[in-house]
Amino acid sequence: MQLYTHTFKAMASPCTLKFYCNDIVAAQKIFQAVEEKTRLFEKRYSRYLPFSIVSKINNANGEAIKVDEETAKLLNFATVAWKISGGLFDITSGAFRTVWDFKSGTVPTSKQIKNVLALVGWEKVKWDGETLQMPAGMQIDFGGIVKEYATDAARTLAENMGVEHGLVELGGDISVIGPHFDGSPWKIALQHPDHKDIDVVVEIGRGCVASSGDYERYFEQDGKRYCHIINPLNGQCAQGVAGVSVIAPHCVMAGTITTTALLKGPQFALDYLAETGLHHQLYLRDYTGEAVLAS
Repeated sequence: MQLYTHTFKAMASPCTLKFYCNDIVAAQKIFQAVEEKTRLFEKRYSRYLPFSIVSKINNANGEAIKVDEETAKLLNFATVAWKISGGLFDITSGAFRTVWDFKSGTVPTSKQIKNVLALVGWEKVKWDGETLQMPAGMQIDFGGIVKEYATDAARTLAENMGVEHGLVELGGDISVIGPHFDGSPWKIALQHPDHKDIDVVVEIGRGCVASSGDYERYFEQDGKRYCHIINPLNGQCAQGVAGVSVIAPHCVMAGTITTTALLKGPQFALDYLAETGLHHQLYLRDYTGEAVLAS
């Protein structure tokens, strides 16, 4: 049994597959299947592709859209995440992209945010498990869960094809299928929000890791950091929490929790993460703006 590695790019992210297989032929067959499935997720759920399911939903102009089984699973998970997070995890918050510009570093006015808030909120959506209907002008964005969902799907596919030892990494989201062939755990580095050369290493034999923070996409203005994680309840950027990493049974679960913790803010993130009972790493910003390990 030998370790084989395959890399590719999908969902605008570098992807790595590491599987123990009997030979290169078996490994390549599994690599090809997993890569094809990952690219299919990108094709179906990218908001940038005009013929994707997401584009079809967003261009429905208030009409009801019947979705397929897989999309229904994503929408059902999004509904549960929205409820559990108290509305902080909301796939309709992508509408804020129209006023928050992280390339030019533009802070929207309160009036602009108020106008967008009228088109944000999962409670405004009609979803019965098969058919989705949104007010005209409203949009959904699976960006907060689809990469994690695809990571879980890639792991399941690899397992079904016989992989017992290996891992899947899609753009930083990691799913460990099983330990190395000799039984030793994988060593996963959890990056420091501000210093790429500093990290915490955790050992995982099976499980998933997701990370998020205010360091991924942001700009600074007047000494204040504005990151791409937007609170759907008020249209403001998450602030105070520098980075969160969570280890969970499923990547989509870990990813949802990291995003929610960021939006909980420094006052509530620590208690929220503790309540999950999951292994986690939390960095908060101190008064100087430096990221400090809190748990």
